[in-house]
This record gives sequence, structure tokens and C-alpha cells, in this order.
Amino acid sequence: MPSPHDHAAHHHGPVVHEPSADARTVYQEAFDAARPDSGRTVVAVEFEAREFDWTIAPGATFRGWGFNGQVPGPTIEARVGDVLEVRFTNRLSEPTTLHWHGLRIPAPMDGTDMVQSPVKPGESFTYRFRLPDAGTFWYHPHVNESEQMERGLYGALIVRAATEPVLDGEQVLILDDLKLDSQGQMATFGGLVQWHDGREGNARLVNGKREPQLQIAAGQIERWRIINVSSARYVRLSIGGAPFQILGTDVGLLEAPVAATEVLLAPADRVEIAVGPFEAGEELAIEGLAYWGFRGQRRDAPPRRSREGRRVAGLGRRELDVHGSPVSSARLLFPGSRRGREAAGVALVGGCRQSSSEKHDQDCLDAR
Repeated sequence: MPSPHDHAAHHHGPVVHEPSADARTVYQEAFDAARPDSGRTVVAVEFEAREFDWTIAPGATFRGWGFNGQVPGPTIEARVGDVLEVRFTNRLSEPTTLHWHGLRIPAPMDGTDMVQSPVKPGESFTYRFRLPDAGTFWYHPHVNESEQMERGLYGALIVRAATEPVLDGEQVLILDDLKLDSQGQMATFGGLVQWHDGREGNARLVNGKREPQLQIAAGQIERWRIINVSSARYVRLSIGGAPFQILGTDVGLLEAPVAATEVLLAPADRVEIAVGPFEAGEELAIEGLAYWGFRGQRRDAPPRRSREGRRVAGLGRRELDVHGSPVSSARLLFPGSRRGREAAGVALVGGCRQSSSEKHDQDCLDAR
């Protein structure tokens, strides 16, 4: 049986997945050539890929894989002209690499098995390259990537230009999904299709948590850097139908903001938007709207809103206050996706079911 990474088995034609004979020499040349611009610096980072107990919601914990024992991995911040140097150690039970998604960097530092031998368990590798472009980027493995990414191996890289839009605050929101089995554990990967193409999950995550709530200061405008790291899920993003401004995409900042009420993110896509201002106490749902997918299939029916006045338990809630003092906040909820009969009368909000059923209503009250 062909291996999951045998491209000939996927009808892509013969592709040799191994670095060239002079890969070590080419790597050293790229390493030595990476020098910061005048006035810039070397941003040094220590990364370790390892297993850890990943809690995506209260009572929902399983063994995940994370950079430095967290999901997402640490957000790296740097400026154009800096050199990024990442000293990476693999503590997993299988080989892996670090790929820098969207960056224009020398091939020997790109982390694919075409140019780099995978980092074996217990081994280390140093990535070093100059950052030529501003924007929102991300990092992930390029070995067994569908499974390793779903297990938690991903994170954000923010590269800032000399001049940047000035807003009241900023957030990085990484969208992902997991496929859980009936026991609430990560379902086993199987078959060439899942290994090659990834799979859609039944648990949607934002920054490693299942359907959390976020709060932002009322009356403020924030810059949201959004990354879709799902292996197969498209996200048609809406903030309760409220208008927002698209500031940038995969290619960086736009020449001028574009007004929108929704944006479609394919797997691996990034978008930067300006959201707000919202009124104190206002509640909006950040939604994955329905869209027409492959062969006309309707995907992700839009979730229903919770009842007016109903307050449910938040998962992963955090207060954002750019001025350092208590303020009123607009609540932004991340409701769950719904399929089949559940769409008729049940909304998942903050991990809590709501419907016309008294039992479901009581479950929500008990979760407070």
C-alpha cells in the first residue's frame, strides 16, 4: 500500500520527497546570508514540539501536540528587516518540520521535505531568515501535516511595517476545527483522502478553545488578524451581519480598506479586519454562514442566535482593555455549527445547548 506521502499514489506524478545532495551547503549559505537591516535586530525564539494535556473546554481534555506545550503556539512578533532565528527541538514520537506559511524566504528554511530532512525525535534544527514583508503569517509542520496540525501544531507570525494602521486594540484569532469521537477524544485519522486532503471536524475552535466568548471595550475599533488553519473547512465569516473594514489579506495591507459584512476564508487563508465600534452590552455572534461548496453542496447552516437576555457560560473568556481600567464591553459569541435535526430548534452558544425544551434551558442555567 502506498504511504500517505507518496504523491504518485495521488496521481500527481512522481515527486521525490527528499532534499538534494548539496542541501547542507545550501542551508549554511542561507543561514550565513540572513542579516538584519540597519537598525533592525535578530528575533531569537526557542521552540519545542511536545505532547501535553490540551483542554479545549471545561471537562474536555485530551493529549495534544503543541509548540512549547500550548495551542496555538506562541505568537511571534517582528518587524520588516528583522531576522527571525528559531531554534527548534522535536520532542514528539515522529519526525516533523516547521513551515512558514506565506513568507518569501530562502528554500532551505521553508520547512518542506523537498528541501529539508525532517527533524527526527530528539533532534534540533535552526531556522534563520530575514523577514522581507509585513503581514499576518503562520507556521505549521510540513510532515504528516493534516494530522499534526489537527493535533495542535500551528501558530501565528506577525510582521509589522514601519507604518501601520493605528487602532484601539488588536487581536489574533486562529480558527480551527477538530473531529472528536463519541468519547470526546480526537478521532483516528484514516485513509489516503484524510491524510492528503484533511477533514472537517465537529468541534470548532478559536485560539485553541471550543466556541469561546471574547469581550472588547465598547466604543472602540480593533484590528483583528484572522487565520483559518483548518485543513478542509471553509469559513464564511460574519459578525452578526455588522459591517467591518477589510484592511489586508494574504498579500498584506490593501491600498485602501474595503467595506464588507462577510468574508470567505479558505483553509490557510488570512484576513485583517477593523471591527467596531459596538455599544455597551451589545451581543453579536461571530458566525460561519452557509456557503455553496464542492459540487453545489450547501455547507455550514448559519447558527441561530440565543434568546434575548439569556446569558450563558463563556469558554475561554478574556477582557480586553487597552487603557488598563474597567470598561463596559460588547460580547462577541462564537456559536457552534449545527447539522441535521439540531438545526431545527437548538443553538449551540458558548458550549451550552438552548432550545424550547425545559431540560435544555435548565442545562444552560446550571452551566452558569
